[in-house]
Amino acid sequence: AVCFQLLAKNFGLNINGVPFFKMASIIPFSIIRKTNKVEILEALFYGLLNMIPKDDGDVYTIKLRKDFNYLQKKYQFDFHFEQVEYFRLRPPNFPTIRLSQLASLYANAPQIFMQLMEARSRREIHKLLKVEVSNYWKTHFTFGKESKRSTKVLSSSFIDLLIINTIVPLKFHYKKLKGDLDLEDCLSLLKELPNVIRPKIAISALESQALLHLKPNYCDKNRCLQCEIGLSLLKKKL
Repeated sequence: AVCFQLLAKNFGLNINGVPFFKMASIIPFSIIRKTNKVEILEALFYGLLNMIPKDDGDVYTIKLRKDFNYLQKKYQFDFHFEQVEYFRLRPPNFPTIRLSQLASLYANAPQIFMQLMEARSRREIHKLLKVEVSNYWKTHFTFGKESKRSTKVLSSSFIDLLIINTIVPLKFHYKKLKGDLDLEDCLSLLKELPNVIRPKIAISALESQALLHLKPNYCDKNRCLQCEIGLSLLKKKL
């Protein structure tokens, strides 16, 4: 359940991360676990985020609305609508596309949590997360507006972000809960990933994530004396 909620949040990126996370938090994970139909999960996701158009005669949209009405009556979801955003997003990052990919992931791999926890390389994780949208979204970016056909598979750079922001932290805490102190696979994963910050002053994501922690917590607060790197630099000057 935690994995599902964190993946949902990071599928939404900075723009839609909060509404995606709230949507995922509303759904009992038992529903996700036993649902293996993409269209049902799509109806659930789009419906809880109030994204299904009410005046669209599109066959797909009509079915979504019908499925969500059934799910709402069956499970009595208690929710308030969270507005998703399209502004400043490239079409591949539209909430419609990301939610369809998330639905495809869980419809086809309900045991994805354990698979991710057992994966030991970037290549393994990329293989697990190389999901595409459902058939309708191969010719759409938004409801009712057709576009050129494309599979819209999760990109390698997007999966790398999921590894950094979701999978490695989750793997770390999971190992900690089990009393497993061997964190080499977590560190190895970050070493495999490219630097994600500019300027390119770090070799890998392991270094760039360290810098992203150090700058706001030490550099920006002038806490040089509490920082090992700062102390080392000061000693060299002396």
